[in-house]
Amino acid sequence: MDRLVDALLSIREEIAMIERGEMDRLKNPLKMAPHTLAKVVSNDWDLPYSREMAAFPKPWCHHKTWPTVGRVDDQYGDRNLFCLCYMKLMWEHSLGAASAIFGKLAISRIVCCLNLAEIKHGVEVDFTAITIK
Repeated sequence: MDRLVDALLSIREEIAMIERGEMDRLKNPLKMAPHTLAKVVSNDWDLPYSREMAAFPKPWCHHKTWPTVGRVDDQYGDRNLFCLCYMKLMWEHSLGAASAIFGKLAISRIVCCLNLAEIKHGVEVDFTAITIK
């Protein structure tokens, strides 16, 4: 709980810095987040704030998990994963069937491009390519 409060206070301070004109309104750590490992270590750092501010905004962030990609479509892409499978394989799972595959899920419906019969025959399935609705 302390980290949550600390993070919220830190975000408020960054907002105040933007309001005071100390940070760019469009290119700031809040707008450009999440900062992937590839972006932070890249030679093409063209942002007006430091890599350290992007990677480790707080001291306890030094042991964080790095996102593999930036935002897909702002917040929509973060909440709604997309599928690149063929549409002919599209079918809907009920929560029970999805739970059997993915473990306990706190969602009401999942649409996924995979066929349970194909999984049994050794077809590799990319479990990141699902749409949660």
